[in-house]
Amino acid sequence: MLNDTQKKYLRELTQLNGITGQENEVARYLKNEFDTRRLTYVTDNLGSIFALKKSKMANPFKVMVAGHMDEVGFIVIEILEHGLIKGHAVGGLNTLALTSQRVLLRTKSGSYIQGTIDATPPHLLKDTEQKVPEVKNLLFDFGFSSKQDALDAGVYIGAMMVVWGPFVELNGGRRLMSKAFDNRYGLALGLDLLDELNDVELPFDLYIGGTVQEEVGLRGATTAAHMISPDVAIVLDCSPARDSSGDKTQWGQLGGGVLLRYIDGSMIAY
Repeated sequence: MLNDTQKKYLRELTQLNGITGQENEVARYLKNEFDTRRLTYVTDNLGSIFALKKSKMANPFKVMVAGHMDEVGFIVIEILEHGLIKGHAVGGLNTLALTSQRVLLRTKSGSYIQGTIDATPPHLLKDTEQKVPEVKNLLFDFGFSSKQDALDAGVYIGAMMVVWGPFVELNGGRRLMSKAFDNRYGLALGLDLLDELNDVELPFDLYIGGTVQEEVGLRGATTAAHMISPDVAIVLDCSPARDSSGDKTQWGQLGGGVLLRYIDGSMIAY
């Protein structure tokens, strides 16, 4: 079971909104946490941010602990004349899980408005229409009656939209449900690590923080690694739990502990 502080990190981080390229809310949260601990921090031009816990040793090694700040979502690409909105996916999304979902849109002022993703009842679908919707065909409804109505509310091309998912404790806190566990979970782990090492003198310089633009190709990880030039990097991220069928041979058993990934499509760990 998580302690209250760990739950607080997860609750606050998951309820921030930050798709790829618009991670500023999450970066501000991390900056505030670093400032509270009186840690210096470094940033790169893409927006990644890392706290630095310096070693007192001469010429120490550098250890980098990173999670990514961005979540999957959408940007507005078209406002239709009757007020509905079309979006473009940012990151990998399963469209089977999208129709009828509630969504949030960040307006020009930075405030949020609520809406939903339109769904056609199955008995009204024509045989020629796809049963699996494509993102380009999804319609986002925020209650506007016209394009001008949407513009007056602060909707603009490029505005961020995310699926709404409150933080909820299930079964007495034994399980948690929320949006954006991928990868606010990794950021929460990083903050928890800073708490554990608060009074510890380290034999290396420790960089802990968040990268941007992971969901579209590890872009922030690349620039942050060049900025810090670590001797060792530890990446904190989420992996799928593949135990829904009850198959105990599948990797990723929920509640079964940490997964150590030693190879994927872009790297081999050492």
